[in-house]
Amino acid sequence: MQFENDNIKISFGQKLKRLRKENNVSQATLAKILDVNPATISAYEKGVNLPSLPVAYQIATHFNVSIDWLCGIGIEPFSIKTYSDIFTLLVALSENSELKCEFNVDVNRFYSNSSPVPIASISFIDDDNIYNIFKDFSKMKNNLDDDTIDRDIFNYWIQKHKEKYQDKKITNPDDIPF
Repeated sequence: MQFENDNIKISFGQKLKRLRKENNVSQATLAKILDVNPATISAYEKGVNLPSLPVAYQIATHFNVSIDWLCGIGIEPFSIKTYSDIFTLLVALSENSELKCEFNVDVNRFYSNSSPVPIASISFIDDDNIYNIFKDFSKMKNNLDDDTIDRDIFNYWIQKHKEKYQDKKITNPDDIPF
């Protein structure tokens, strides 16, 4: 049991340090956010100590990851930071036999009175859940962009829709990297 606990400490520490650095958050800043001493953050990152459950929850919430992932038992969170990440996502979508995807490119689309701009899109065929997710998200994103709603309402809506779809399983979810 001690070996397993040590592995959790090491995993948690490595992932916390990675998240902190990726998000340009110093140990001192994170300590202030969590209302702990900076030395405590250092101890977490070195795998010396594990945080209490409420502190682990705060960390997971702050960095938008799961406690499972921090402890080494959940899937890696997927984030898009480079064009390579987008390419990886497209490859994974194209290789998923459960999702019927079409990839489209159109260079003759116009926005307002501007010159033609290239448009790239993905169409998901015959999946009502994906259709509804895209439709609802598009509507809410437009409301946010038009200042019809504020960021807090948008974030609340996102959280509620994540909950709404969390029990709706894709037939083969291991094929999708996000």
